[in-house]
Amino acid sequence: SVLSSSSSSSHVLQETLQDRVGEIEQVLGRCSEKQVQTMDAIESRLEQLEGRIGSSERLTIPGLEEVQARMSTCASAQASFESHLGSLRRRFDEFEPLAEQ
Repeated sequence: SVLSSSSSSSHVLQETLQDRVGEIEQVLGRCSEKQVQTMDAIESRLEQLEGRIGSSERLTIPGLEEVQARMSTCASAQASFESHLGSLRRRFDEFEPLAEQ
Protein backbone atom coordinates (compact mmCIF):
# COMPACT_ATOMS: atom_id res chain seq x y z
CA SER A 1 0.00 0.00 0.00
CA VAL A 2 1.01 3.63 -0.44
CA LEU A 3 1.01 4.31 3.31
CA SER A 4 3.24 1.31 4.01
CA SER A 5 5.63 2.32 1.22
CA SER A 6 5.79 5.90 2.51
CA SER A 7 6.41 4.70 6.05
CA SER A 8 9.14 2.35 4.83
CA SER A 9 10.79 5.15 2.81
CA SER A 10 10.64 7.44 5.82
CA HIS A 11 12.23 4.76 8.00
CA VAL A 12 15.04 4.18 5.46
CA LEU A 13 15.64 7.93 5.21
CA GLN A 14 15.80 8.23 9.00
CA GLU A 15 18.30 5.35 9.21
CA THR A 16 20.38 6.92 6.43
CA LEU A 17 20.42 10.26 8.24
CA GLN A 18 21.35 8.56 11.51
CA ASP A 19 24.20 6.73 9.74
CA ARG A 20 25.44 9.98 8.23
CA VAL A 21 25.29 11.78 11.57
CA GLY A 22 27.16 8.87 13.13
CA GLU A 23 29.87 9.16 10.49
CA ILE A 24 30.07 12.92 11.03
CA GLU A 25 30.39 12.40 14.78
CA GLN A 26 33.25 9.96 14.19
CA VAL A 27 35.02 12.42 11.89
CA LEU A 28 34.52 15.23 14.38
CA GLY A 29 35.81 13.00 17.16
CA ARG A 30 38.96 12.17 15.21
CA CYS A 31 39.44 15.83 14.28
CA SER A 32 38.97 16.89 17.88
CA GLU A 33 41.48 14.30 19.09
CA LYS A 34 43.99 15.44 16.49
CA GLN A 35 43.43 19.07 17.42
CA VAL A 36 43.92 18.28 21.12
CA GLN A 37 47.21 16.54 20.30
CA THR A 38 48.27 19.51 18.18
CA MET A 39 47.30 21.90 20.95
CA ASP A 40 49.27 19.87 23.50
CA ALA A 41 52.32 19.99 21.23
CA ILE A 42 51.89 23.74 20.77
CA GLU A 43 51.58 24.30 24.51
CA SER A 44 54.67 22.18 25.16
CA ARG A 45 56.62 24.10 22.55
CA LEU A 46 55.39 27.38 23.99
CA GLU A 47 56.63 26.38 27.43
CA GLN A 48 60.02 25.53 25.92
CA LEU A 49 60.11 28.88 24.19
CA GLU A 50 59.18 30.72 27.38
CA GLY A 51 62.13 29.03 29.07
CA ARG A 52 64.36 30.16 26.24
CA ILE A 53 63.14 33.73 26.62
CA GLY A 54 64.66 33.94 30.08
CA SER A 55 67.98 32.64 28.78
CA SER A 56 67.88 34.84 25.70
CA GLU A 57 67.17 37.96 27.72
CA ARG A 58 70.31 37.32 29.72
CA LEU A 59 72.45 36.48 26.71
CA THR A 60 71.40 38.47 23.69
CA ILE A 61 68.63 40.57 22.22
CA PRO A 62 68.76 38.87 18.75
CA GLY A 63 68.04 35.54 20.48
CA LEU A 64 65.05 37.11 22.17
CA GLU A 65 63.70 38.35 18.85
CA GLU A 66 63.87 34.81 17.44
CA VAL A 67 61.98 33.43 20.41
CA GLN A 68 59.36 36.16 20.11
CA ALA A 69 58.91 35.33 16.42
CA ARG A 70 58.41 31.65 17.26
CA MET A 71 55.94 32.50 20.01
CA SER A 72 54.03 34.58 17.49
CA THR A 73 53.92 31.55 15.20
CA CYS A 74 52.54 29.44 18.06
CA ALA A 75 49.89 32.06 18.82
CA SER A 76 48.91 32.09 15.14
CA ALA A 77 48.65 28.28 15.14
CA GLN A 78 46.46 28.41 18.24
CA ALA A 79 44.15 30.99 16.64
CA SER A 80 43.90 28.80 13.54
CA PHE A 81 43.08 25.77 15.70
CA GLU A 82 40.36 27.65 17.58
CA SER A 83 38.86 28.88 14.31
CA HIS A 84 38.88 25.34 12.85
CA LEU A 85 37.35 23.88 16.00
CA GLY A 86 34.62 26.54 15.96
CA SER A 87 33.86 25.66 12.35
CA LEU A 88 33.59 21.97 13.21
CA ARG A 89 31.26 22.75 16.10
CA ARG A 90 29.01 24.87 13.86
CA ARG A 91 28.85 22.05 11.29
CA PHE A 92 27.97 19.53 13.97
CA ASP A 93 25.26 21.83 15.34
CA GLU A 94 23.75 21.99 11.84
CA PHE A 95 23.54 18.19 11.59
CA GLU A 96 22.27 17.57 15.10
CA PRO A 97 18.64 18.60 14.33
CA LEU A 98 18.60 16.17 11.39
CA ALA A 99 19.43 13.27 13.69
CA GLU A 100 16.61 14.18 16.04
CA GLN A 101 13.97 14.00 13.31
